[in-house]
Amino acid sequence: MKTRTLAATAACATLFASACLSETAYTGSGTQKVAIVGDARIFPAAGELHAALDPAYLVRISAIGGISIAETRREADILAATTPQVAVIAVGVGDVWQKNVDPATSAAELQIMVGLFPSSCVVIVNLSTVTEGGAYNNAKAAQLNTVIAGTGARTVDWASITAADPHLLTEAPEHIVPNQAGQDVLAAEIASQTDTCFGD
Repeated sequence: MKTRTLAATAACATLFASACLSETAYTGSGTQKVAIVGDARIFPAAGELHAALDPAYLVRISAIGGISIAETRREADILAATTPQVAVIAVGVGDVWQKNVDPATSAAELQIMVGLFPSSCVVIVNLSTVTEGGAYNNAKAAQLNTVIAGTGARTVDWASITAADPHLLTEAPEHIVPNQAGQDVLAAEIASQTDTCFGD
């Protein structure tokens, strides 16, 4: 996790979330805005994401661990109001891990979140299905991945990336949150999919 000083809103204090980042402004270069709304996977990778994206884009990240897709919508609403050219959505871990949300509810909430960005190029990070956390439901993650595939959005296939060797890219013992190597890979994959939004 690259060290970076980041401004945050009161959202993190309100939620009492230890893994919480809610940036208040875009930083980086150029004119194209990339808004990232994420979960516990994005929080540790914020520095890597800025390093990968800031040279070409204006970037703003909201990443809160331990909450559901529905609970993340407040942050997504804030980012949607900034009309980003690219919206990166990496949510769902809370639904299949800490919150145990019904898959139909998770699917509906994901579709609502995608709909908040009608004029944006949407990139979605899907979920690992090879975790070893007792409370994380890999089967529900696979169901949500099917919904993600059906959105037609560009996809960072975190499921396939982690399936190759989950121990290599994620933190023990649960193997859910990316370790340093995983943060680097995740940031690079998100940057690559973002570039495709502009034909690169």
